[in-house]
Order: sequence, then structure tokens, then C-alpha cells
Amino acid sequence: MAQALIKGRAYFDGAGDYLSLASATDFDLSSVANCIEVLVKFNNITSLGMIIDRRDSTTGFGYDMYMSSTGKLTVEWDGTFIESTGVTFNTTNIYHIAMVKSAGSAQLYVDGINRGSISNAVVTNSAIGFYIGKKINRSPIAYDFDGYFYGVKITKGSNRYTTGFTPPTEFVNDANTVLCMNFAETIGLTTFIDETGKTVTTVGNVVIVA
Repeated sequence: MAQALIKGRAYFDGAGDYLSLASATDFDLSSVANCIEVLVKFNNITSLGMIIDRRDSTTGFGYDMYMSSTGKLTVEWDGTFIESTGVTFNTTNIYHIAMVKSAGSAQLYVDGINRGSISNAVVTNSAIGFYIGKKINRSPIAYDFDGYFYGVKITKGSNRYTTGFTPPTEFVNDANTVLCMNFAETIGLTTFIDETGKTVTTVGNVVIVA
């Protein structure tokens, strides 16, 4: 995608940095169309790095998104997954990634291009919070994200993308949005704003950088 930096970015060092939000019904996506999207830049594509996580340790219910150790992007719903095809990631580009679900149909978009789909995706609501940059509440607890976040957004009640599209370079808190982060805080800050009003907790040294 175009490498324009519209608002800001946060640095995650891959060694204990992550953000968390408390469990909320807004993150329960079992019975509605939904879209989870991020703007990220990777520092490491050869070891597993968790992008977002909301899967329960006991049941495996929930959803997540991560970069695998083989350089493929993976998204999961209750353990049913899509692995990216036809795209080679690097540590230079900023990527828009969207995991989209409506009924049982699910797609993975990278920079507005469909890079994988399944027809049997099911997600069961879990009671854990929503985590950015870390695999949480499951063994092994690790797989910290190494790189930069430029934005995170969750849409509940709309799958938002149904075909190829021009990816956004920032996220807007519009209809059906239940999480919207653009990392536009002042450089050096370690506290972060969700534009829908949820509290974001910082763990480690996540920081806004130039």
C-alpha cells in the first residue's frame, strides 16, 4: 500500500510490549458480520509474532491474527484458519490487513487484495480481553510482536469489505466501530487512546515514535 503516514505509529520491541483492553461484549463477534483490521510494519518476519489475540486458553474459542515463522500471515476463528497466499511480506512496507467474516464465510485481505478465504469459519465468544501485540492466556505465552502499529479497528455489525478495495491509511470511528486506534498521540507517550472510549492498558515499553 502507499507508505503515507497520516497520523502516527507505536513501536513494539518484541520483548514484552503489548496493549490490552478489558473483556467487553463489543468484542463478542460470534453472531454478527465483522471486520478486524490493522495497519502494521514488521521488523521480523522469520519468528512468530502475534498481531491481535482474543482466544481462550482452555477452550480455544475466539480469534487471532499473527505472522508465522514461515513469513505467512495467519488469521484464526476457533482454530479454523486462513494462511495468506500470493504475497511476500517484508520489513520495509506498511501493510493494511483485514480479517473479515459474515456468517460462515471469511476472508483475509492484505492491502485490499483477497489473499485467502474459507466458507466454514465459526467463532465462539470468549471471556478474555482483547490484546494487541501478544499471544495471551495460552501456553506458551509469548510470540511478542516486533515492529510498528499505525492503527487497529474493529467493526461489529458489518463485514465492511466484500471485494477488492483501496486500503485506508488511517481509521475512522464511524458506524458500527467498536475499537478505533490511530496512534496519533504525542511522540514519547506510552498511553494510548481508543476513539470509541475504551481504556487501553500498556504493558512493557510500547511508545509513540516519529
